[in-house]
Parts: sequence; structure tokens; C-alpha cells
Amino acid sequence: RLGRIDQALVTRQMFRADLAAEVERQSGCTCVPVLILDGHARIAGSATSGIAVKVLGCPPEFFSLLPAGEGPPIPIPEGRKALVNAALAEDLGAAVGDAILLSIPRDAQAPTGTAFARRARGDSLKTLRLEARPTQQLGLDRFSLRNDQPRPRNLYVSLAWLQEQAALPGRANAILSIGSADLTPALARCVRADDYGLVLAQDRDGIVLTSRTFLLPETVVAAAGRLSGWKARRSSAYLANEIALVRDGHVVAAIPYSLVMGLSPAGDALAPESGCALLNRWAAEDLGAEPGDRLRLSWYRTRPNGDLATEGRTFSLQGVIETELAAALSSLVPAYAGMTDAEQMGDWNPPFPIELKKIRPRDEDYWQTYRTAPKLLLALADLQTLWQPYQEPAATATAQAPGITALRLQPIAGSKTASASERLQALDRLITARIATSPLALRFLPVRQTALAAAQGSTDLGILFLSLGAFLIASALGLVYLFFRLLVEGRAKQIGILLALGFRQRQVRRLLLAEGA
Repeated sequence: RLGRIDQALVTRQMFRADLAAEVERQSGCTCVPVLILDGHARIAGSATSGIAVKVLGCPPEFFSLLPAGEGPPIPIPEGRKALVNAALAEDLGAAVGDAILLSIPRDAQAPTGTAFARRARGDSLKTLRLEARPTQQLGLDRFSLRNDQPRPRNLYVSLAWLQEQAALPGRANAILSIGSADLTPALARCVRADDYGLVLAQDRDGIVLTSRTFLLPETVVAAAGRLSGWKARRSSAYLANEIALVRDGHVVAAIPYSLVMGLSPAGDALAPESGCALLNRWAAEDLGAEPGDRLRLSWYRTRPNGDLATEGRTFSLQGVIETELAAALSSLVPAYAGMTDAEQMGDWNPPFPIELKKIRPRDEDYWQTYRTAPKLLLALADLQTLWQPYQEPAATATAQAPGITALRLQPIAGSKTASASERLQALDRLITARIATSPLALRFLPVRQTALAAAQGSTDLGILFLSLGAFLIASALGLVYLFFRLLVEGRAKQIGILLALGFRQRQVRRLLLAEGA
């Protein structure tokens, strides 16, 4: 089942495929990167919904992991061809050359349960047409990293091809290794923030830390906030459906589809008080708003069933900041394919419904000039509530979700200066060192040792049989004692007569033992 594999690093997080080669150079152990995805496969033209499969994107070195003595390796086919193991070929009824429709997940750009998560099947899954090549090679048929999967359904394709189709260039989520040496030190020397899905970039005010999945994990936010020699400013960004100016209970002006942001306090004018908001000058002039006015913010919030509900809240306009100052905050907005990379707002492809007719020429001009510059700033705690899932009015309030999308890190005054690239590298090492002690850390697991332990079982059968035998012997002796006692009690009168006639106790005992035998 494992072939020659002794250790494996398997995670849902996509890391650099080159990490395997780096660990191999550091440790001397064979390390092979693999991209493993859950998918569904069916024969083209069949009416079935498909069966669950493991899709393995493998480099040519993968065959060095298979059991020795299996004959010449079968090369991993290139392009739209796949090796299908015996179990999957049998369940599909696939023969050589048959067309298989394979559905694989697209890379998630935001956590499930948020408004930015892709929901439509076409957005979250990609269907591919492949040519099947069943194989009878035992190592490919039985390969599985799980102890509870006696009949795996595996589909093997080229690593480079799967990376291209899944839009994961240069990425993998598993490293398979031969050798029992401890790989932890080598991994610690090679892993980078990029391997945890984090992006470090220099801007004019410091170094910005964002995530490829839009929201930063709580562990990363906490770790970055404790870095020696650095101070961190948290920020959160969200897309508002509308910013409306309300006077006398009526909407007098509105701006559609605007980025809003919240920043933690840092002694400047960019963090308003709770319940208040700041507009940039472009937005304030567009609305005709002045300090003290009421602004109505509407946005999408997710329901428990995944549907979207429109929410609204009113804020008091605390002040106006220069648009150029807001533009400097653009680097705090994480990249989101289909939106932040669009040339114009009309080209947006968000995972939620938008009404393109609401977008005005002025809005397009703003996008061309300022891109993701926030039009409205809130207190960080107020902005974080936008990320919380929808709750029924009668429901009990849950703990506030962090909803942090970026951290701006700056060296503390008086700390040792260095070049921009040196600061980036130093910060990368500090962050990965912090993550290494958290549940997010990448770790090699001794899969062979675990499989052998599982095969032996958790109970020593020798001790079990010995205990059972001792119990049976003790039970038998107890029964013998009970039967003999009943015999003696039943012969009490006869024993008395024999003793009265002059029989000795020893003679009576022998008679009873002879009868009991």
C-alpha cells in the first residue's frame, strides 16, 4: 500500500512543489512532491453522477516510491491521459481508451461560509475529459496513505498538467519521502511564509502580510502581533453593496459597490470611533456629505444554508480624508481573481450577484485611477462584524469573528536597520518560526510506522488469551468446590453414622473423595 514510503507530509494548504527538492538536499532523503485532490469521475455519456476518486498529480520520480521488483515503471502520461487503478476501472467499467469526465475543485480564494466563497458548481468545480489507461501494477492499484481505505480508487495524471488545470502553478500539497531520518530540521530550514499561503510585500509604509485565501488565519494574526522588533497594524477589507447618504430618513445620494476598510488604532486619523465613519474626499464630494451626516452601509452576509442576505447599518460621518491618503491603503487589500485584477468594474466576476447597471462612468473612472482604494473607513471592530455570518433575530449572538485581511508590519524605532530585501527575508523567517509551533505547522508523519502499529493492533493477544485461560481455570475450580460441598451436605447423616460406628475422619474423607471422583 505504501511501497517504499516511510514518511509523508500531507496538508490541505498548497505549498511550493520545490519545497520537496529543498528538503531532499538538506536531509539526503528522497522527497517527491505530489498534488492530491478529491474528485468525481464517470464514463463520458453515462447517466451516473460519478464516484469519488483520488486524483494524484505525480512527477516521474513518483515511481521510485513503488515497491521494488514490480517490473519496469509505467510512465505517467502527459496531457489529457490518466492511469486508472484496478478498483476504479472496475467500478467505472473503464477500458483502455475510454473517455472519463473528471470533476476537480478549483482553488478556494476565500473561506467557505463567507460572501467571497465561490458557490456555483461551475465556479467551484472544473470538469475535464480524460483518456483512461487502466493499469495492473500492484503499487499503483493499492497505493493509499490512509489505514482505513482497503480499496482505494486512484487516478494518476502528470503533476504539471494537474497544476495547470487546477490553476495551482508550481504547487503541491503532499511530499512523500523514503527514509526514517527526522526531517523536521530540514523542513524548518526550507519552509517559507509562501508555503503557508501567505504573501509578504513591501509598500511605502512597511511590509504588508496577506493571505492567498483572503482572510488571515487567527494563528498567523496572533503570531505576527508578537514578533520581536516589529509592530503590527491590523486591517480588514470588505465590499459594500452601497454607501448611501441619508437625510430626514430618505436616501439622497448613493455610491454602488465600494471597498470599505477598518484599521486598528495607531495614533493617526485613519481609525474612526465606533459607530462612526470616514469618507475619502472623492466619495464625500460624490455624495455631497458633510461631517455629522448619516451614512447607510449595505452589504451581503451569508446565511447558515449558504444563501446571501442583504444587511444594513447606519454610521455617523466623523470626517473626510484625502483620497490620496486612502489610495495608500490599497496595498492592504488582498488579491482576489476576477475582481482586483479586472481592468474595469464591468469586468468583475464576483461569487455574489451584482447589478452592473448601477455602475456609473464616475465609478469606472475611480477604479481606473485608484483601484482598490477604500472609499469609507470604519473602526476595526465595526468592520469585523461585516464578516460574521447571518443570525436570526432570536438567535444567540456568537463570538465576533476576527475577519483580518492584512497586517502592516513596521520595524520598531531603534531596531537594527537593513535593506528592504533583508527585512523581507528576516520577517519571513520570524513568521515561519512562529507558525512552526502552532497547529498550522507543516509536519512529516511516520506513515509506515503508523501502518505497522495499526496492523499489529492495539491489544496484545497473548495477554488476552492468558487472561481468558486463567479465568476459565478459576471458574472450573470454583465449580468443583461447589459440587463437592453439595455432596458433603447431602451425606451429612451418613457421615455422622460412620463416625459413631468408629470410623476415623481420615477414612470418611477418603470415602467422600472416592465418591466425588
